Amino acid sequence: MSIRSNTAEQSRFVRFGVVGLLNTVVGYGVILAALQLGFGDIIANVSGYAAGLALGFILNSRWTFRWTPGFGSGVLTRYAMAFVLAYGVNLAILLSFRALGLVDNPLTHLVGICAYSVIFYLCSARFVFVAANPEQVGRGGLSIGFFAKRWPEAGVLTGIVGAYLLLRNIPVSHDVVWQMWIARQLLGGAALYVDILELNPPLWFWMAVPVEWIAQAFGISPTQAIVAAVFSMIGAALFLLAVLIADKPPLTRAMLLASALLALVLLPLAHFAQREHLSLIGAVAYLALIARRFDGREIDWRAAAAIGLIGGMGFALKHYFVLVPILLELWLLHAQRRKWMPLRPETLVLSVGAICYAAAVLLFAPAFFTTMVPMVNAAYDGYEVPLLTQIAKPFVSIWVFTLVVLWLQRGQASSLTVASTIAAAAFCAAYFMQGKGWPYHALPVSALLFFATATVLPNYRWTDMRVAASALLIVCLLAPVCVGVASGLYKNPAEARVSELLRDSKPGTVAVALTGSPSRMWPMVENAGLVWPSRHYAFWMTYVLFAEEKQNGMLSPELAAMADTVRRQTVEDLACNPPEIILVDDFSPSRYPDFDLLRFFRENEDFKSLFSHYTLDRRSGRYTSYTKSSEWPRPPASRCRTIH
Repeated sequence: MSIRSNTAEQSRFVRFGVVGLLNTVVGYGVILAALQLGFGDIIANVSGYAAGLALGFILNSRWTFRWTPGFGSGVLTRYAMAFVLAYGVNLAILLSFRALGLVDNPLTHLVGICAYSVIFYLCSARFVFVAANPEQVGRGGLSIGFFAKRWPEAGVLTGIVGAYLLLRNIPVSHDVVWQMWIARQLLGGAALYVDILELNPPLWFWMAVPVEWIAQAFGISPTQAIVAAVFSMIGAALFLLAVLIADKPPLTRAMLLASALLALVLLPLAHFAQREHLSLIGAVAYLALIARRFDGREIDWRAAAAIGLIGGMGFALKHYFVLVPILLELWLLHAQRRKWMPLRPETLVLSVGAICYAAAVLLFAPAFFTTMVPMVNAAYDGYEVPLLTQIAKPFVSIWVFTLVVLWLQRGQASSLTVASTIAAAAFCAAYFMQGKGWPYHALPVSALLFFATATVLPNYRWTDMRVAASALLIVCLLAPVCVGVASGLYKNPAEARVSELLRDSKPGTVAVALTGSPSRMWPMVENAGLVWPSRHYAFWMTYVLFAEEKQNGMLSPELAAMADTVRRQTVEDLACNPPEIILVDDFSPSRYPDFDLLRFFRENEDFKSLFSHYTLDRRSGRYTSYTKSSEWPRPPASRCRTIH
């Protein structure tokens, strides 16, 4: 670099420093004022930077870098990208200090501002205020050609990183906490479907084993590890989606990637990391692949194989989800007819993966077929609700409304719109086949219909003055987002009451709940660091046992044998790891409010003897707690498993 250019660089840096000083004074002043008014770290930080952003652009463009080509050259877009990057680093620093316990501390913001200023200058000098002509770019500058073409991908990448930083400690549901608990037991040597009796096929739990191993290796919580793993999966899915739509215009890519990001992160907030969420992540890339094949466009075999892998993992989590690739394949077959090729990279990966998974279950978890499948077939129907109840949900009304709007906008629909709608229809069938009406079962349908609506936007003619149609389209986009935001993060309604009953239990204390619903005790038992001694997640089978006995006056031989087995297993578990506290659920809000679960277990003499060592502690709502009052002889250690 010449002396003259070096001097110009120094002069420019000084001018940027002056502007930065002005921005710092203005922004930091707004932050301090906001903190003084009690707005908290995040709002104060956003307010400060928003106040200085416009001032900084005007001064830097006109004075620091003497920019003359005008705003039409893309400088505003590049300036916004530079700000997002620099501010993301600042926000990461802010959140890191908060994690260390430095909350609402002005020095925290000062460190973030310094990092923000350095990064923003480098981006401004080397990327933002750089002429588009490569001959005008110095050796020290960055060509803006790549960024000008790939700003949607860069923006979504920034969005993923920012979302992870904000949500890395997001609470996850009781099912996900149980998933990670099982993974910990498996790492400790427990046998699934033998030492742990779980309804669902093993893939979800096997997938959690490496995540749990990483959590233990790095000393982080299982929740933090699974959230990071899911965000990695989201990033992979969006990367593959970006590869598939790489030949589309930047604005189209931006709309599709941004809507996919919202569908995979914002809409599932209350059900983060659930099986439906993971299947949704794999489905987005897979349906985009099938849509591209429908259009007859070229596809890299490596991308197709990767999409088959991530999609296959999601579709294998529940047998209902296989409807998604099946319906998409039928649509492709109908379109291509004789040109249809069944053997493609993604279908080969799906087929080989299905064969390997089936073989793995037979080899490593045969008890799923010999123990759990018969048990489920005999006694798992206590959670189903009538069809009208499943339909009378707010999200079902949104589905119908969205489908009507998509039909009205079919002239602007692309193959991606159709593929998204078909995948949503497959998940909708899965929702009704499961028959429970639970919101997380509906998640993929809502998210994919939202994405299908977003795919209409690139082709939509906003200048045609179709006010009503435009309004309907906007409502379809806003409705699921509003529902997702309004649902908030996962919150267990029983948490406050159960936590109050467990308040005197120190970490490591053994505690159990006699209940038919796992959410009556989970994730509270794990969050409190307590030991769960039972091989059962909850006694879900008791709903059917009670209904059968109430209707017929007695249990069938098959159900009677199951009842005796459950009682015996419970006695074995509690004898090996005696609970300090036992919570008993009275079933009052359920379909069987007069079911006495404690009486059910007391029909076993060994349980009655064991329970005699417990005394009534207190009642709170639907729960009655009992505490251990005396010890009893434990079985030999060789007959008991260790709870990790």
